[in-house]
Amino acid sequence: MTRIWLSLVAAVALQAPPVRAQDFREPDRITNRTRFYASSVGTLAFLPQVTRSEDARYAGQWDVLAESGRYRLAPSGQYCFVLNHRDRAQEGRRSYVVIGAVSVLPEGTRPTRPISMFRNRGWSRSNDPEYSRENGLPKHVGVTLETFVGAHGQGDLGENDRLLTHRWHGDFGDGESWVDRDLWVTAASAEPELIANLAGDEEGQPDSRFDAKLLRFTFTGKRNSNRPVAFCMEGDRRIATILTVFSPHFHVAERRFELVFR
Repeated sequence: MTRIWLSLVAAVALQAPPVRAQDFREPDRITNRTRFYASSVGTLAFLPQVTRSEDARYAGQWDVLAESGRYRLAPSGQYCFVLNHRDRAQEGRRSYVVIGAVSVLPEGTRPTRPISMFRNRGWSRSNDPEYSRENGLPKHVGVTLETFVGAHGQGDLGENDRLLTHRWHGDFGDGESWVDRDLWVTAASAEPELIANLAGDEEGQPDSRFDAKLLRFTFTGKRNSNRPVAFCMEGDRRIATILTVFSPHFHVAERRFELVFR
């Protein structure tokens, strides 16, 4: 099946049967923080009561997506998630996680910012103190999804900077995110048949948005993290999202989720 960028899917007619109930896995809803941090490292959970990543540590409910697959989640004002970074064997080790989210939006949404990029604090580059002082990357940059994918097909970091118009990749403290650049081509891609299937009986041609996040973190050994590895996706008018999660230090390196909001 040929993979294409979602921004080109508008040319594909959506004629697909609705997603059936039996196609979905069921999240495991828990209300105990300690139980969440007892799950496998890298486990993803949806936070239905949280609207900002800064508030993830106050969450009182976790809808755990235990493994890759298709899940149905209730529509929400915001879509916030958290990853379990508890691993006593790796306590104190610095790592990072890639978040790539291709989202299907209702026809006519026409997001003014079709791509959103964010890097949290703490990254560095050798002999570049200005980069180290940057308080993350502005959430919105003026590049297309095609440019974003093409920039990660480059072999030169400087060319990647030029195409993205920002210095995004860096050193997270135990390696560089640039070495995993090929993953972004997968994370920013989608198959037209899959998009049509997830859109279900939605009429017309869908719009799209892509969220890209680089989140640096330190593994904890505690059973209750005060610094959760959390993120929220831009905007709220989603039909579905194809979410890719990767970290070089998780036991399962890459996970891919098909999330339908209805």
